[in-house]
Amino acid sequence: MVAIRSEADAAAETTDGYVMMAIASEKTFQSLMQVIGHPEWVTDPRFAKYSDRRENWASLMEGVEAWSRAVTTEQCLAALNAHGVPSSAYRTVAEALRDPQIAHRGALAEVEDGGGTFKVLNLPFRMSGAAVSAARRMSTLGEHTRAYLKETGLSEDEIAAFAEKAQVTARG
Repeated sequence: MVAIRSEADAAAETTDGYVMMAIASEKTFQSLMQVIGHPEWVTDPRFAKYSDRRENWASLMEGVEAWSRAVTTEQCLAALNAHGVPSSAYRTVAEALRDPQIAHRGALAEVEDGGGTFKVLNLPFRMSGAAVSAARRMSTLGEHTRAYLKETGLSEDEIAAFAEKAQVTARG
């Protein structure tokens, strides 16, 4: 598989997964070069300036992955963290949902509808004095149609005609 790389793509493969790095400053870049064992790349004409790195991003990331593919995700993150390089592991959805921080922040809410219960994301922000979370119950399809049509000013006869037309259309 050939990966298309850009300066926004700072994902590196490890022996057991992938790590995302934020190389957003000269200091971070220099630290990353220390971690991967290529401090000389800080002055390498291909990478010395930000514009040079952009032009040679694929080569830079190949060099980073020459190091990262030899270590586990945990080892990679520990080395990057020790040198102040912002990073995180890529995780599956199931792994991310098991993160204790998800439960601590109340990021998920259990909701029910006619098909049963399931989890949905709560809003990612909190506001003082306001309850911002998903409702416990989801409306079923069409549950409020009659009330909304009545709010628009339709008469009971018009609503009945609308409902009949919708049933005919649904039948085919």
